[in-house]
Amino acid sequence: MAAFGTEASDDRILVLDHFGLPVDLVAARTLVAHATAQAVAGGADEAGIFAPTDLSLDDPSLAALADPLRAAGWRLLVERRHYEFEPSQGLGDGVPTKLSLEQPTGPDDPRLAACHREVMRETLDAHDAALIEKVGFDEACRQSLAFLLDSDPVECIRLATDPAGELVGLVSGRLMPSGRAFVLFVGVCRDHRGRGYGRELLAWQTRELVASGATTLIADTDNTNVPMARAFADVGWPQTETRIDLVHEG
Repeated sequence: MAAFGTEASDDRILVLDHFGLPVDLVAARTLVAHATAQAVAGGADEAGIFAPTDLSLDDPSLAALADPLRAAGWRLLVERRHYEFEPSQGLGDGVPTKLSLEQPTGPDDPRLAACHREVMRETLDAHDAALIEKVGFDEACRQSLAFLLDSDPVECIRLATDPAGELVGLVSGRLMPSGRAFVLFVGVCRDHRGRGYGRELLAWQTRELVASGATTLIADTDNTNVPMARAFADVGWPQTETRIDLVHEG
């Protein structure tokens, strides 16, 4: 499966096309080039491929998709671990947390912006790192936080403090009426990394979503973000697909 897409704006998705390609390579390149031109004109900035867990973009079995996308000007940004599964009761119970979690007072809570800013420092998230390189650190922090608040109401976000009362990170998760539940953000402040807080935050959010009635848990993390990938494994999340994200060079 492959798709072009943009960020959500004003509660709508601007461009999202799902396509199947013909076997003929010339025809496939023509189709993808046409779709790319329309998608880019509509504001699309990414293309994605969902593949089996053991595949990468260079795998020969993906050549029929990868070749037309590359020919149309798409390049690899990052390969990600995609999780989408039916949870069992007790998921996350094996990773207790000593952290205290508190909802921000609102989107303008100064602790939220301050915490998010420290999470962005030396980030291992490829999308945030690319944004920092493109627009600079301050503007990237502003855009990333705005996207987080647009994706999840502030009521879905929790700020985490350690037993000493120091702010160490944040987590955001959302349960939809359908029962599908998303963990959209897990972040640990730079100076508090390496202490297992990401694992604790994920476990806490997992327990909350399952207890609230989640029938499907969904999340993604970069393959290169080894600490977060390890946290998902430790909490018991099984990887179900590889998500390959590409960006357009034009």
